[in-house]
Amino acid sequence: MLLYYEYISILVWLIVPFRQFRQKYFSYFLILVAAGLLTDLTRRFLHDSTNLIYVFAAFFRVVLIQDKNISKAFKIILIIFFIVICYLEFIGLYYRQEFILICVLHFLLFFKFIQTFILRLVREKVISLFLLCLFFYELTLITKYFALITDLKIGDIYLVFTTIFEMLFAIFFCIFKQDSRKILININIPA
Repeated sequence: MLLYYEYISILVWLIVPFRQFRQKYFSYFLILVAAGLLTDLTRRFLHDSTNLIYVFAAFFRVVLIQDKNISKAFKIILIIFFIVICYLEFIGLYYRQEFILICVLHFLLFFKFIQTFILRLVREKVISLFLLCLFFYELTLITKYFALITDLKIGDIYLVFTTIFEMLFAIFFCIFKQDSRKILININIPA
């Protein structure tokens, strides 16, 4: 049963980058889908459960969602972080350590989406349901990796639940683009 949900999820997520083409988060979605496909193919055909693809994909998504005018210090931190990731992968990480690294990167994505949401709320007096969905999607991924890190014995039902939840996010991202007026809520409060 889980396999059917996974296949449907993959099919739905394949549409998302095409729908988000020329939008701010196009690269985010493209890398997300490409990493998922590459990892799935690696697991199914090479019988290798590598998470290396997810580690680098999460890192590059963190880099790509940054504003163009980030400070030099932050750029240096990203470069150092990348070198550390490469070194850790070279010396060999256990799957739990890889999951911790992936979880940290998803926390960075989560906080970046919250920051963008709050800045937009303050500057433009607009609530973006798109950004809300993005950071709830990241929160879903964080909880999934946290469950894997802590070895919670929650079984297939949790994986089915999160897969269905992720499919709902994918459907949302297929329907709505980032600045679709239908998902922007004006909160202009008269003084």
